[in-house]
Amino acid sequence: MNSHLPARHADAGTDRIGGSARHCWLMRRDLHLPSPAIFWAGHMWPQAFSIELASEAHRLLVQSYTGQAYNGQHDDIPDYQTWLTALQTDPEYNPDLCYTAWDDQGMVGFVQGWTSSFIRDLVVHPRARHQGIGLNLLSHVFEIFRQRKEAWVDLKVMENNFSARCLYEKAGMRYVQRLEIDPR
Repeated sequence: MNSHLPARHADAGTDRIGGSARHCWLMRRDLHLPSPAIFWAGHMWPQAFSIELASEAHRLLVQSYTGQAYNGQHDDIPDYQTWLTALQTDPEYNPDLCYTAWDDQGMVGFVQGWTSSFIRDLVVHPRARHQGIGLNLLSHVFEIFRQRKEAWVDLKVMENNFSARCLYEKAGMRYVQRLEIDPR
């Protein structure tokens, strides 16, 4: 499939302006290419994820995903205990593949990678968007996967989530496959 931004899809009648809420994109980053440089603004800082930070991460996920597709479904994030249990029992969970970003008011970014070289979640608090946090978190997780000798990292993004798609394009990710999501 073409690795450039998909301009128009005749089968769905969508384009960059009117992306489908019924489709997502599988995107891929070649880890042999250099990652964007990481630069944290003076009032923000990174922190490794630990289970003690899970409630903050969950709160940020809820804030970011409520009313949107989550995990390819049109469901909200599960309650904290259900989410935490699923996180801790997920065979692809590894806390070394998760990272957070903070400012003086609390957690503003969270990325969760899976051991299969897949980015499960990336969220940035609305007050901290467009400040490089998402790109920094992506670059960090790219480096972790590179150190694990992975060749690439994948993620899925809703077709109508243009700001996320632009971020992923900026991070050097390419479109691999357009997928229809489960309409549940």
